[in-house]
Amino acid sequence: MRCVLATVVLILACGEVVAAEPDQKERVKKSAQAIGEATRKGDAAAIVDLTYGPVVEEAGGREKMIAAVGPGLTMFEVLDFTVGEPGDFHTAGKQTFVVVPISVSVQVETLKVKGNSYLFGISADAGATWKFVDGQGLSDEAERKKLFPELPAGLKLPPLEEPMIIQ
Repeated sequence: MRCVLATVVLILACGEVVAAEPDQKERVKKSAQAIGEATRKGDAAAIVDLTYGPVVEEAGGREKMIAAVGPGLTMFEVLDFTVGEPGDFHTAGKQTFVVVPISVSVQVETLKVKGNSYLFGISADAGATWKFVDGQGLSDEAERKKLFPELPAGLKLPPLEEPMIIQ
């Protein structure tokens, strides 16, 4: 009995997969879709407000990040921003994490570019609200460990794909 209890405690301490409530999956998907809509509209403030706090702080704060993100949003037109089904929910400490796949098509001058990636969702309130980091921002291991020193062991981030030029 002690062995079973010790195993359960160890699993909980290392992070766990959380059975997702349908409304929790819907909340994270809706928040991810809000990023897509903000990107489509060129609304840098809305994007920054849905970005994980330490990333915003590292960029110099909300206003500086808005000033940095804003001009880049005018360089392309979003043709499609599709949010896939969120993966498994994982917890570590007081945070819940999830990978949300996305597919984005943009027009840059005469080129159409399509890419598949993901948003990494973080919730500090058991999934009631979500903040995100773009999967591209987690490709650097040092940066990833700096932002998330204790990711749950079972959480695997998907490999990033090269964007495709359509036209």
